[in-house]
Amino acid sequence: KSGACVGIIRASASLASVDHALKRVLFRIMGGSVIIALFAALVSLGLARRITRPLQQMIAGAQRFADGNLETHLPQPNSAELAKLAGAMNTMATQLDERIQTINRQRNELDAVLASMVEGVLAVDNQERIISANRAAAALFGISIESVRGRSFREVVRNSKLQECVTRMLSRY
Repeated sequence: KSGACVGIIRASASLASVDHALKRVLFRIMGGSVIIALFAALVSLGLARRITRPLQQMIAGAQRFADGNLETHLPQPNSAELAKLAGAMNTMATQLDERIQTINRQRNELDAVLASMVEGVLAVDNQERIISANRAAAALFGISIESVRGRSFREVVRNSKLQECVTRMLSRY
């Protein structure tokens, strides 16, 4: 007969050898995954440091600026955006330093003018607190220049007509 079964071939492998082969493949996959994960972590760490180092330098530079050290400049990072920020901060520090020097120079000039005046001068703010006084005013009112700064004009000067005059002048502004 043509459709009759003549023989049977049976091929098999032991379950232990298949299990052993699967464990070797799984071990290689896990080992490769660990190596790839470590490599990715190292690359990420390098990139993160490359990004954060210029930011840390800018933070330190901004702190120096806040502490009054305006002469040192921030380094220019490789990143275009951070380089623009560093440049703007350096420009700001330079301009701020120039303005502070101008204010100090003007204050010194004003102090020299007030000190050289023979007329007594008391400068008061809008709340009638004494900002400054010259030597002639100290001698006229019998006060110490350093002790009257920040005190009320009315407390220091006991002349009612002068107090009214100061109040009237300040009310105009």
